[in-house]
Amino acid sequence: MAKRLCLALLMIGLFAAGVGAQEARQLEPGKAIEREIAGGAAHTYQLKLAAGQFLRVIVEQKSIDVALALVGPEGQQLIESDLTGIIGAREPLSFEAKAAGDYRLVVRAGGAATLSGAYQVLAEVKDVASEQDHKRMTAESLLHGAYAMIERTDYQQSIEKEEQALVLWRELGDREWEGYTLLSIARGYGWLSRYDKAAEYYEQALVLSREFKYRSGEAYILFDLGDAYMRLSRFEKSLEYFQQALLIYRELKDRGAEGVTRAQIGWDNLELSRYEQAIEYGEQALAIAREVKNRTDEGDAINGLAGAYGGLKQYEKALAYREQYLTIVRELKSRGGEATALNNLAGFYSSQFRFEKALEYYEQALPIYRELKDRQDEASVLRSLGNIYSRITRLDKAVEYFEQALPIYREIKDRQGEAIVLGPLGYAYDQLGRPEKSIEYFEQSLPINREFKNHYRVAGNLNGLGNAYQTLGRYEKSIEFYEQALAVARENKLRGMEGTVLGNLGESYQLMGRNDKAIEYLQQALVVTREEKDRSSETYVLRVLGDACRAQGQYPQATQHHGQALRRAREIRSRSVEGKALQGLMLDWQAQNKPNLAVFFGKQAVNLYQEIRSEITTLDRESQKSFVKSKEDTYRTLADLLISQGRLPEAEQVISMLKQEEYFDFIRRDTGNAPQASRAQLTPAEAALETRYREVADQLAKLGVERGTLINKNNRTPEEEQRLAKIDADLIVAGDTFQKFLDRLGTELSNDKEASAKVYQLRESQGMMEDLRELGAGTVALYTLISEDKYRVILTTPDFQKGYEYPIKAADLNRKVLEFRAVLQNPKLDPLPLAQELYRILVAPVARDLEQAKAKTLMWSLDGALRYVPMAALHDGQQYLVARFNNVVFTPASQARLKDVPAEHWDVLGLGVTKAHGEGIPALPGVADEMRGIIRDESASNSATAGNQTGALPGVLKLDEQFTQEAMLAELRKRHKVVHIASHFQFSPGNETNSALLLGDGQFLSLAQIKSLPNVFGGVELLTLSACNTATGGAANGREVEGFGVLAQRQGAKAVVATLWPVADRSTKLLMQEFYRLRESQPGTPKVEALRQAQLELLRGTTGDTEASAQRGIGGEVVKSATPGAPFAHPYFWAPFILIGNWR
Repeated sequence: MAKRLCLALLMIGLFAAGVGAQEARQLEPGKAIEREIAGGAAHTYQLKLAAGQFLRVIVEQKSIDVALALVGPEGQQLIESDLTGIIGAREPLSFEAKAAGDYRLVVRAGGAATLSGAYQVLAEVKDVASEQDHKRMTAESLLHGAYAMIERTDYQQSIEKEEQALVLWRELGDREWEGYTLLSIARGYGWLSRYDKAAEYYEQALVLSREFKYRSGEAYILFDLGDAYMRLSRFEKSLEYFQQALLIYRELKDRGAEGVTRAQIGWDNLELSRYEQAIEYGEQALAIAREVKNRTDEGDAINGLAGAYGGLKQYEKALAYREQYLTIVRELKSRGGEATALNNLAGFYSSQFRFEKALEYYEQALPIYRELKDRQDEASVLRSLGNIYSRITRLDKAVEYFEQALPIYREIKDRQGEAIVLGPLGYAYDQLGRPEKSIEYFEQSLPINREFKNHYRVAGNLNGLGNAYQTLGRYEKSIEFYEQALAVARENKLRGMEGTVLGNLGESYQLMGRNDKAIEYLQQALVVTREEKDRSSETYVLRVLGDACRAQGQYPQATQHHGQALRRAREIRSRSVEGKALQGLMLDWQAQNKPNLAVFFGKQAVNLYQEIRSEITTLDRESQKSFVKSKEDTYRTLADLLISQGRLPEAEQVISMLKQEEYFDFIRRDTGNAPQASRAQLTPAEAALETRYREVADQLAKLGVERGTLINKNNRTPEEEQRLAKIDADLIVAGDTFQKFLDRLGTELSNDKEASAKVYQLRESQGMMEDLRELGAGTVALYTLISEDKYRVILTTPDFQKGYEYPIKAADLNRKVLEFRAVLQNPKLDPLPLAQELYRILVAPVARDLEQAKAKTLMWSLDGALRYVPMAALHDGQQYLVARFNNVVFTPASQARLKDVPAEHWDVLGLGVTKAHGEGIPALPGVADEMRGIIRDESASNSATAGNQTGALPGVLKLDEQFTQEAMLAELRKRHKVVHIASHFQFSPGNETNSALLLGDGQFLSLAQIKSLPNVFGGVELLTLSACNTATGGAANGREVEGFGVLAQRQGAKAVVATLWPVADRSTKLLMQEFYRLRESQPGTPKVEALRQAQLELLRGTTGDTEASAQRGIGGEVVKSATPGAPFAHPYFWAPFILIGNWR
């Protein structure tokens, strides 16, 4: 920031070597000698001393600063002294001779050779040193020792020695040296950044300087007082002292010092936002520096002008001055100046929110400071880097740099520097959701800043404590700290800080529900932040103001403020405010019952937080967990919105992100040609059902069963014919009631395309009755429908239809489905409680009629979230449904081919991936064994199956590099009866472009690409997708985005075996091999029965494989069973496989 006047203590090493060659003048005791000397020159004086004599030399530095050295008879240097460093002051040297002989006194001038000035030297000799003389020698020795400590940057030790010397000077009554020692102590506290203590000692030294009428010394002290108060951010006080110093330098006609002082006055005006005055003084300083030809001071004046023009937003001019300064210091080969210039350029770009450019310059400055071993400025740059990373919410980098800076400040005992880092560390940990650690850092920083009387940072620490307590939900405590911070800010006219604190007060009141009070503070904050042109604080205030307006039901204002906050947050690169603004917009639209918009903004917020999470993986685990915990409300609100819309795969992903161990990117970031997912698309909200289904006669099911029995009789009696006629009449009445129910649903759901299609399907379900009869005894269809507050299921048999219902809100049912899927996908959890609860809701209402209908095969038409439920995994309290029924899913795409009779024997095309493809795409070693157990390939063209006679089916296998898109399409044109694909599948909810199958060559084939290939699976009787999530789909922007399984049927496949979640590699191998073996070895066995039996094999533990298994999904993990003896009994292993379409 500001440059200190370069009149600091100069320690010049004077060596005896070479001195003897100079002509020495005799120095007679009591006779003063006055001479002129040039900078860098030395004068030598000779005198004789007897053993025990005491010598005291006083050099009056009339117009030049000099240093003294005493050389003994043997040519050895005995003492060197440069205790004052001030022109006009008297430089002392005291010595007690141990031996007699000729001694020499060397007077050397500092500065450049172009400088010159006068000094006067006077020597006094005593035969015996008095007690006072010994005290004087001790005091001077302590000062010499203190200066040695300063050279080692041990400022605290130097101050301790100086304090001891101060006591002796006061005992001696030497007011002059008391003053010099006070000045030296003040400098020491300045080097320790204890500017409050420095000012205290400067004030004492100033009194003595004025007492002795040392005008140059007085000016020097006034200048340093100005610098101390500037560093304490007390700019008005600083300005007062610099103005006094300026008057004296002008009186002394010291143009150089006058110029530097004007530059400092310019800096003060800059800090006080008086930019025109800053420019006026800066230009005066620049003119003087050029007049005296001092390029260093010229550079410093230019540097100050750059800051002033930046304040006036004349950025081009500011940048030009910054670059001029860099040119000058490089011309002077001043590495320290170059580092300062780079540091200042970084600060300029940071103020323009051009953070990449700022980081570039800081990174250039840092190695120079390290090269110069300038630990203080090294720490300062590290702190600045941390500040930038904190502003752009790169919290990992922020903490990293702050934690590098902190030990340096502690090492050099810079207490104020330590406090400057502790505060930002507190803010960083608060953003990470660790308020307790934040409080710890602020409580360390606050007493240091109070000790230093740094009011700006005191207010900042109090504000930070308020933030931390707000994060903890302790709003009364947060308000207490904010009010303290506000008082400090107002007392010291810190308007920028005042605006920030007012905003925080508003947020605490808003979180307490006191919205009127909140808006009052926020409106005040908005005025101040705009007045101060503080875009960061203004952005934050707009965001909180939006929250307060929403709480009062002022939704248009809320969305307006949040929208403004969002735009500005992106402009200033504040991801923390951006995330909260996005969350605010999500809640605004949720409150206005606009779930589509709410989901859109919620997903953007979550994606932003996921990005930050990916960056903070280097931090400790607790910080990573705390960050997620602090954003949990955003994730859960978004998940609830998705659940309420029945978009369970998306909700599952959002909820899974909350698990630190298992979270994966909601947006894929694979390179190459992997599908690059964007933010998830949105669907219109499902229309609410406004009416209720009225009960259909309980006799309907009984009548249907009885009619079926009579119809099946070839020879009915006359009584039976009469009974059949009566049943038909009753069924007409019941059917009319059912038809009216469908009519009401059609009216209620007329605005929902998907629901209207479902109603159409239900109408057409009546035509399924004859198909069911042809499909064989025990085959029934179950049509499910989820309304706003009821679940309905329609049972269709060859003889009757009947509707059932269960009172449950759609959102509640969706949550139960979501919980059930979470339990199913974790082999360590017990699925039975939820399996039985969902059975009671979904199946129990129809269970009695299923039994009466002697149902064996349940054909499910599933609605909404139920598409993600493996019906075979429901549990009736005694057993899983897989043990009682064949379960098959059918869709409109499969309905036309349900009755097709499959070929007696199959041939198979096998396509598989066994190798890993980068991080997150693990190898699938079980695939090769799976294929060998399925495919009997007698050709020698494939090394994986050449000569294999154990496979269940004849066929062709393409593994890894052979499994390309071209090879797959070529084989599909041969119309193999079975196509078996074992690979990874990435399911991206609601996005068919980014839902894709991994091919063996590492390429991806998306659902969108498959959709563009007409009838690509034509002739395929069974497509088995032995991968993950191939059965799931979702909805986006009002159009169906199908799962792989449904899409395959549309593209020609008669039946599909697909999966509802990432499947385990090894158990999948066993299930698939058993499925094909049963189908091939027992001619006539329906596909659905073979699949059921294979699932039961895993459930009952008749397989002998117990090894761990990798998931077949991008980012899959190794899975182990927790069930001894039946390693794959958990539904996780067998339940995800569902059969869609032709099950015969």
